[in-house]
Amino acid sequence: MNEYDLKQAGPLKPALRQLLLKLENAGPARLREDGSKAQTQLRTLGANFQLETNAATDRRDDLFPFDPLPRLISQEDWTRLEAGLIQRLRALELLLFDAYGPQHIVRDGQLPRGLLESSVYWQPELRDLTQPCQRWCTIATPDLIRDSQGQWRVLEDNLRRGFGLGFSLTARRVQQDQLGWMATGLQLASPFSAPQQLLMGLCGLAPWSDAPTVVLLSPGRNSSAHHDHQVLARTMGIALVEAQELHCDGGRVWHQQDKRRLVDVIYRRNDDQIHSSDGTTRHLLGVHGLDEVYSAGGVAIANAPGIGVASDKLLYSYVPAIIRYYLGEDPLLLQVPTYDCTAPIQRQKVIRELDQLVVKQVNGAGGVGMLMGPQASPQERAAMATRIQRHPRQYIAQPLQQLSTVPTLIDGTLEPCAVDLRPFVLNRGDSMALLNAGLTRVARPAGSLVVNATQGGGYKDTWIVKAPLTQEGTMGIRPACSNSAMKPKA
Repeated sequence: MNEYDLKQAGPLKPALRQLLLKLENAGPARLREDGSKAQTQLRTLGANFQLETNAATDRRDDLFPFDPLPRLISQEDWTRLEAGLIQRLRALELLLFDAYGPQHIVRDGQLPRGLLESSVYWQPELRDLTQPCQRWCTIATPDLIRDSQGQWRVLEDNLRRGFGLGFSLTARRVQQDQLGWMATGLQLASPFSAPQQLLMGLCGLAPWSDAPTVVLLSPGRNSSAHHDHQVLARTMGIALVEAQELHCDGGRVWHQQDKRRLVDVIYRRNDDQIHSSDGTTRHLLGVHGLDEVYSAGGVAIANAPGIGVASDKLLYSYVPAIIRYYLGEDPLLLQVPTYDCTAPIQRQKVIRELDQLVVKQVNGAGGVGMLMGPQASPQERAAMATRIQRHPRQYIAQPLQQLSTVPTLIDGTLEPCAVDLRPFVLNRGDSMALLNAGLTRVARPAGSLVVNATQGGGYKDTWIVKAPLTQEGTMGIRPACSNSAMKPKA
């Protein structure tokens, strides 16, 4: 489904017609000129993403390609997505409490025995916490696509440390500053309240404090998503720290660079376990002593360590059954059919039909290790078949999905490029909500189906159209404080 096809636009038809008319009146020269200004502003903001190069260990810092044409989603669609995504997160949250507890779902035969424990993300020591986890997932970043019939499907459940909220704010800022004329006559939901909503959700993890101290723990400047971390820390008004800046003492965590300020909540954007500098030991989030402090309830971590088991791509295939088991409801959102390579019959089918399937590593991210069967050579498919036979638990396979497309500016020409959507689902503990922000990722060049930023994909501003026609129109003006909050660090 082409989302700019007016015959299928539904409630978006008036807004799309307006946008297309504006583009026609502006002409390609203005679009290219304003798009160039947007790229200049992005460089000033430092909106980079580290990309893999051909060398196995080489990386380069590059501008995350931004497309000046927005992606439009109706408020009606957004409301339906909210219901389905909240249902999904509720079920996965219940699964995590059960997985690291009595495992009723396994005993009742709704999950294969050993599926949880065989996940690379499984952390058995978390079953013995002195103070059990009170909330597993505070912010979820699932990936969705629209299929050829125009139906939304969940592609992945990213519960660990998904990036994108900071980039979505940057996209709106640049769109507003350089291409605001596109929104004239439209009323759009504002994404700029999302950081404070997230902060309130994080503060709720520390009921022992009336004014909790929250820090954002980043792998550092070499992280591919460091700009995302910077934007979120600044717009939430919290410190951006690295592991070596945190110190554990007296059963609590302290920020050493801030006069040993007590830390109540760590919003982590790094791996669960990280090797020490000498490579001899592993520490929770890379912080020496954090295991003991967290186990005793001396600090809260979002999202919680061990949560990756619910993002395992093999477990994804069981999410509809998980929803039915814990909630007694049918799933509100579709997902992509998935083959379990640990099941002999399914594994043989995958190997026979590799030329029609996409194969993913169950713990893969950023498109690394993925095989696009229809585009792969016979040698590449044969090598993947061997890997699947040797390590079936490491792979799942799915039919190739035809993603919806939106017009995208490629080398000065509008091309239909495939897109997905990364929304942000907030779990406050007593309630959940879909934030009014979304990252639309774009496959580049036209014809590609890989949207991952690490593989050269780009992104667009995502417009949630509240009402198609207003006299003035608004893009959801950012608060005045965000001007300084989003300036690059000196």
